[in-house]
Amino acid sequence: MAQWDRNRPTQAGVTRALHAVYGAMVAHATSRGESPLTAVNVERLVSAVRLLRDRNDHEATPFVAEWLRVIQEIDSHTLSVSDSELEKTISFDLDRGTLASGLGEQIAQIARDISTPGDGDVFRELEKQILQRVTKILAKPSTVDYLTPLLDLAVSQRGGLTIATLNYDTTVEMAARRAGVSLTTGLHGWRPGISPLFPPIDGVVNLLKIHGSVDWTRRRRDPRAPEHNTFARYIYEDEADPMDNSDPLIVIGDREKLTAEGPTLGLMRAFEEALIEADRLVVVGYSFRDAHINTVVANWLGAETSRTITILDPGWTTPPRMAIRYENDVSFWDGLRYEAGISLEAQGGKVLVLPAKAKDGLARALVEVPLSKLTREITVVACLDLEQPFLRIRNQGYDLHDVEVGATNYATYLQQQPIANLRLGLDVPGAEAVSIPLLRHNETRIVYFDIEHDHEPRTEFHLTGTSWRRHERMSFDVYIRDDPGRWD
Repeated sequence: MAQWDRNRPTQAGVTRALHAVYGAMVAHATSRGESPLTAVNVERLVSAVRLLRDRNDHEATPFVAEWLRVIQEIDSHTLSVSDSELEKTISFDLDRGTLASGLGEQIAQIARDISTPGDGDVFRELEKQILQRVTKILAKPSTVDYLTPLLDLAVSQRGGLTIATLNYDTTVEMAARRAGVSLTTGLHGWRPGISPLFPPIDGVVNLLKIHGSVDWTRRRRDPRAPEHNTFARYIYEDEADPMDNSDPLIVIGDREKLTAEGPTLGLMRAFEEALIEADRLVVVGYSFRDAHINTVVANWLGAETSRTITILDPGWTTPPRMAIRYENDVSFWDGLRYEAGISLEAQGGKVLVLPAKAKDGLARALVEVPLSKLTREITVVACLDLEQPFLRIRNQGYDLHDVEVGATNYATYLQQQPIANLRLGLDVPGAEAVSIPLLRHNETRIVYFDIEHDHEPRTEFHLTGTSWRRHERMSFDVYIRDDPGRWD
């Protein structure tokens, strides 16, 4: 007969539980018109499994009429009739050849036990296996070369470098070992009740792994050992083999990022203390979805006007047009997008975004800062009193992509010159407009042009370009008059 052992869920039951949870999440997403390909990620999956594990104790349970039947069916159930009791009754029945007294009641009790809500052990085992699988997947980073700029900075600047990461992998540690740079995670020798220490030391990387690591683990203290402490139940270690880590110390899930178990809270304090001593933060690969991290960064960024943040994000979406009033309740994400989109003619920059991947833009992100207030981001000098007229275009603002310089015929009421044949080089054929793929900050480009009275009159220059800071194309008009010189 089938047996339900609350301490040993079957692997078939665990697999069925995974399929049921995953399928339900995909079905729910598609019913709302969302893509099934993005319905589930490991964070949401773990959160769902934990919720189902503890569903009988959840504060919302009194308001849930009935959990999905399949969830109740596949979960472990505690039987009040033991295997030995049932076996004894059945044996008695077979020996005498008559209906044993109490057999019917025992079978009825088993049926009642099975029909009651499960105890969550199947989902507890599923959670354990998911964490072990995640640990093995992240055990061997594919490449760490792109982190070299971080290690160079740790060696070159005073006080080393503090890196706070929400990742569980060991890419930074591996890169530091290859480069011969000292690194500390604060976990070695750490015990609960003692704050991890990260003093600034020249040439040393202080790595704050706020959500844990695949090579961190915990083991129970032996109550028979002389150093056993009633209140210190675990010993935390940082040299576990990720491929064989049965209890990885990682904080994973959508809602469980501030667990009081382990070093999480101590590392969060260390993160806040490190920020207080800094005036600049570089963010790489963070999606701003963790409320507790956002709150710490927002408080730090707003405390001093001199503090700035540089964000390296290839998928950064251009900020929308918005007006923020003092009574608005603005999320940290919307606040960042708003600050990133403010014109430098209005106020100095506080947020700089570099739309690139870490392997392409990390070195640049470590040195570039938001620009100060500018009266004009584009400066154009038109030189007409030469044999070969030209424009000197200088970008004092942020990088501009897909820049086009051309000439049109708009205003006829000014005394202007007929412009023709724009080109980027003296030996290049002329055209009505020229294209510059990228005009970086503080870069100057020369555009040559001719003045031909017999040519179709074009009397105004125009210059357009696209910046990460704005959704619309940025336009700057330049007018040419008889008198040469800078046009402000």
